[in-house]
Parts: sequence; C-alpha cells; structure tokens
Amino acid sequence: MSYRELYNIVTDKDADALKKLMIFERLVEMRIGFEWLDDATQDQIVEKLYVAYAQLANKVKFDDFLYAVYELVDEDLKRRPKKILKLPQKRILDKVESVLCTA
Repeated sequence: MSYRELYNIVTDKDADALKKLMIFERLVEMRIGFEWLDDATQDQIVEKLYVAYAQLANKVKFDDFLYAVYELVDEDLKRRPKKILKLPQKRILDKVESVLCTA
C-alpha cells in the first residue's frame, strides 16, 4: 500500500484525522498514562483537544499547540490526562495562548 492510498483511507472518513492522530501520538509519547486509558476515553480527549486547536488554528502553529498540550498535562494536570475531559474549553485555550506568549 502506498502512502497516498493510506492517506486517502484515513482522510476519507474524517478530513481532520491526520491532525487528530498527531495529537494522539503526542499524548502516547508523553508517557503520562494516556496509553493506559480505554479507547473511548482516549478518543474523547483527542476530540476535545482537536476542537481547541480548530478554534486557534489561524493563530497558532500545530507544533506550538502540541507543546502547550504537553505543558497543560504535565504541569497543570499533574500528568493526569483524563482530567482534560473535565476542563472547560476556555481553560485549554487560555493555556495555549499563555504558552505562546511566553515562547
């Protein structure tokens, strides 16, 4: 299978799937316990973070957004990614903007 075929399979169902997969990958790479959560919880977290990114996409680079997510989970949430689900969307957006201001 070529990369083009794989890309088409992934994006046919969801045009934003690649960015969502990148968020998922970053959360797994952080080694913060995200990888041990059930699939449904992981999906909810990724979707919530993607919605936050979509609101800021015209202001922030995707890599900067991913770094802000790391800061949020590592520092603010004490490495408990499941707490993202309880956060108001505004708190996520504020964190991203504050990380950008200090960068």
